Amino acid sequence: MTHTERLGNENAHVHADQPIGAPVGIRATRLSVRGDEFAVLTFPLRTSTVRLALTRAERAVFNAILAGKSNARIAAERKTSVRTVANQVASIFRTAKVSSRVELAAVCAGIDVACDWDDRNR
Repeated sequence: MTHTERLGNENAHVHADQPIGAPVGIRATRLSVRGDEFAVLTFPLRTSTVRLALTRAERAVFNAILAGKSNARIAAERKTSVRTVANQVASIFRTAKVSSRVELAAVCAGIDVACDWDDRNR
């Protein structure tokens, strides 16, 4: 079964019939809670280093994007205009070489991200 989602990328496909394999280092533990048995699977997350040359303002917006906040909410919290945030988001996308929040999150989500920032204090 193949499922296609519109995520800003018309070529985004989820292939439910293709096994992805077990994560490296997976461990299974049995857990019993009030008579119910559960299998708890744990595995170490991959680490990745993301190096982006961002201003302090862009770094704050980047973190807010990864927290799932909208441009309007970011603008309200930063006490700036939505247009300013949109410009900062566009700059982050160019720097990260992505074209959507989904692509940006795909670079960082689910992994332990260590960031080595090059501040351009403008």
